[in-house]
Amino acid sequence: MASAFSSNIKSIGEFAFCGCNGMSKALIYPKTAAFGADVFSGVYSDFTIHGYTDSTVKSYANDNEYLFELLEVKVNVNESIEID
Repeated sequence: MASAFSSNIKSIGEFAFCGCNGMSKALIYPKTAAFGADVFSGVYSDFTIHGYTDSTVKSYANDNEYLFELLEVKVNVNESIEID
């Protein structure tokens, strides 16, 4: 099971997913999310947090020894842009 957190999320509370041993990954889109204590305590040993480089998400994963993978950045190539 995966959980995705939209870019509108500002924080994930203490023990929010504690004991959710069916959770295999979390996709966390905001770059500056705040994390409470033991948010993912008790999840599978191969639990992976997905986020962006230079984010609080990556720092949280590293600090708490969770696996971390980068989220893909999708660009709409059909959208026109002007460069000065």
